[in-house]
This record gives sequence, structure tokens and C-alpha cells, in this order.
Amino acid sequence: MGKSWLSGTSILLAEDDEDFRVVIRYALELAGFAGNIDLVSNYRGLFGYLEEREKPSLIILDLQTSPEDWRAALQELKSRNRYKDIPVVVLAASDQPEDVELFEKYRRCSYIQKPATFEDWRARMEKVIRNNLVETSSP
Repeated sequence: MGKSWLSGTSILLAEDDEDFRVVIRYALELAGFAGNIDLVSNYRGLFGYLEEREKPSLIILDLQTSPEDWRAALQELKSRNRYKDIPVVVLAASDQPEDVELFEKYRRCSYIQKPATFEDWRARMEKVIRNNLVETSSP
């Protein structure tokens, strides 16, 4: 997975916790992502970004930021024709059955549990890149 190949892609990270934003951004960089990483911290910011800018290659959405808002955001993303094909990876603190059902309901949506160590973050972000950017974008 070459950095130059990934430099033309973008990730929108929807996370309200500054510490997690720093960890996730660094883990993505160490995993080989060299594209743009844009940040939003709330529901309004997510849809404002999507209305005003080019569609990102991937959205990483923290489910625990504000549970009602982010579940609603995921449902809205996947119900709008303009956004439904953007891959979404949801970060969840646990694998609650009702959340897993929600993720499985939508096309191009997956989830990962938030890891406990930085090395696990890096490994999971590498897998996110490989599964959502490399495999879906290569010719």
C-alpha cells in the first residue's frame, strides 16, 4: 500500500473528542494514509461539510459522540442518494446487538470497536484503508 497512491484520497473524521482525533489521525498516517483528513465534531458539521465540499473517499464516524445524533446521521447518510455510496466506518465502544444490526442494514457500512492500545489503532486503521480505499478504488 503506497503512500503516493493514497495521496489523492480523503477521509472525513467525525469525532468530537480532540484526543481521539489526534490518535486516529496519527494511526492513519502510520498506516500509510497520505491523503487529506478533514475533521468535524458534530452532526451539523458533518452535513455542512458534505454540502459544501467534494465527497470524501471515506467517512469515519464515532458512534459514541452523541448516540442519537450519530445514529440519525448514519441513517440520513445512507438514505440520501448523494451520500449512500460513500463508505462509512463507524467507531463503537462496544458491539451492542442493536448497533450491529444498524450497521449491517446499510450498504458500504462497517464498524470497528475502539481499540485499547495505539498499536491496535494503527492496525485497525490499516485494515480500514485496505478494505475501504485500496480495494474499492483500484482499477
